[in-house]
Amino acid sequence: LACLSVFSAIQGMSRLQLLNLFRIFRMSSMFEKMREHLSLRGFRISLAKNLLCKIVFFYIIANHWVACSWFGVHRYLERNEQLTWATADCPFGGEAGSEGCLARWDTELGEHNICDSDMFNCYTRALHFALITLSTVGYGDIYPTSELETVWENVVVLLGACFLAGLIGAFGAFLNEHDTLGSNAFKSKISKLEEYLRYRDIPDSIKQSILFYHATADQGS
Repeated sequence: LACLSVFSAIQGMSRLQLLNLFRIFRMSSMFEKMREHLSLRGFRISLAKNLLCKIVFFYIIANHWVACSWFGVHRYLERNEQLTWATADCPFGGEAGSEGCLARWDTELGEHNICDSDMFNCYTRALHFALITLSTVGYGDIYPTSELETVWENVVVLLGACFLAGLIGAFGAFLNEHDTLGSNAFKSKISKLEEYLRYRDIPDSIKQSILFYHATADQGS
């Protein structure tokens, strides 16, 4: 139902109104304002946590919009195409375009039924298609069948690779932040100690002795 309402609304929009859909990208600044607001009230949210929350949020939104785009391609751009990703997706068995498929092909009308019978099932299958593509899993149970779908699938795959890299980086920053005993924490401790010793203008001989002491003490523990 979400996809149908979105695409129905888009049909009646002007180009200027369509730009309002991109306000979702202002959510990044909203996260920053929320973090500052909570900090003023004593709830400190680190940059790593903030980054992780933003990546996860935009990843969920991306999956929803990609699912809607797949539904839009099938419904509006391939209405008279017998073989689409939806007519080829037959979770209940049968040949492409039959009753067991997501969309049924009508030979008399020369068009498919655009998933009108079960909108929820169509959305969940489109979302499944988006999830396995953006997550770079690719089960192969749903696949592009036309040149247009293949081009869009390539765009979605590249988008998924970017999100995957962002998620790995955000999780890495989050884990490093909470690492108090590992090598990352030790390097951070030594780096801060070196900075303090330089600030105090400690002689090199004493500085090396202090750094050596901390290095052997940490190794011994």
